[in-house]
Amino acid sequence: MTIVLIDADAFLCARKLELIELLRSSPELWPKPSLYCTSIVARNELNDLQSLIGELEALGLFRVERVLAKTPAARMKREIQSRLRVHKGEAEAIAWGIEARLTLNCVVAFVSLDAEARRAATASKLAGWDLFDLGRHWLERGLLSKSQFRSVFEAWEDGPHVFGRPRDFEGLEATFQSRFGVSLADFPSPTEPAT
Repeated sequence: MTIVLIDADAFLCARKLELIELLRSSPELWPKPSLYCTSIVARNELNDLQSLIGELEALGLFRVERVLAKTPAARMKREIQSRLRVHKGEAEAIAWGIEARLTLNCVVAFVSLDAEARRAATASKLAGWDLFDLGRHWLERGLLSKSQFRSVFEAWEDGPHVFGRPRDFEGLEATFQSRFGVSLADFPSPTEPAT
């Protein structure tokens, strides 16, 4: 099992790229929940999107996790914020992710546009992903088709300053090949056997 923990900027970019709309349009196809975030992110940083957050929660696609004061996760959050120099929302998410990884014995992927936050997650034994990695994860599980993947991420072809575009993005096919060692065209769908 992989818990996908998303920060505010990544959520906003996923919304702009219409990944969130893909969740909303066919909620029955997605695992419940598909995305997690912590309360600082959901209730403060995404404050203007409370109706969307509420809708995703009601559909079971999004879960907001609280980190209560005076708990080990709250202490860990302060330590991460100080030691790894990340924003409080990212620190809270990483702290919650560490606890989830240990208590649920699962992989926790922290999705962020911020390379420093992803490094902090990796240093904390979480997977540090950007949205392209998340797209690959969903593609691998059959939640996105190759055409949907292309449709979502071809927006980054427009130039280096497109919101959310990773620094290593050199075109959809080239980046997919470089990161994952296989072309998008040759990437096996879940129903195809790997060669």
